[in-house]
Amino acid sequence: MKIDDCIRTPRWRGRPPLLTDSELVCLAVAQVLLGARSEAHWIRYARIHLAGMFPYLPQRPGYNKRLRAALPL
Repeated sequence: MKIDDCIRTPRWRGRPPLLTDSELVCLAVAQVLLGARSEAHWIRYARIHLAGMFPYLPQRPGYNKRLRAALPL
């Protein structure tokens, strides 16, 4: 909820992304806190254990691309 409050404005024009910026930041924070060895390992873990919380999880290249684009957040 704190992340949703801090990230207010959408950065996208056109069709909204399936994974919002706040969800992406939540995934990145969880990745660091849970100590994932790599992004590939993290995406596999998230698909198995976090699928109920995040209805859409991108593949590793898409996750990496969105994560790098969200660095200013």
